Amino acid sequence: MNTVEVTQLLPCPFCGSKAMITGGGTQGKKGRLPYIIKCSSMLCPVGLTSKPIYGKIEAVDAWNSRINYICDK
Repeated sequence: MNTVEVTQLLPCPFCGSKAMITGGGTQGKKGRLPYIIKCSSMLCPVGLTSKPIYGKIEAVDAWNSRINYICDK
């Protein structure tokens, strides 16, 4: 499996470590492999991994999506 560090990825939203993207390419007769983005830290309390997505741009966009909550007290 090919592993490439991509600079346009936002860091892990839980621990702040760099994100890593893996996958892509082809696998024999089965066809394309999906991209998976994950936190690079073994010490991350969540161990966050994205769902498999077949487009690299779509995978990066999904990882970089953040929900901003506004808390009213």
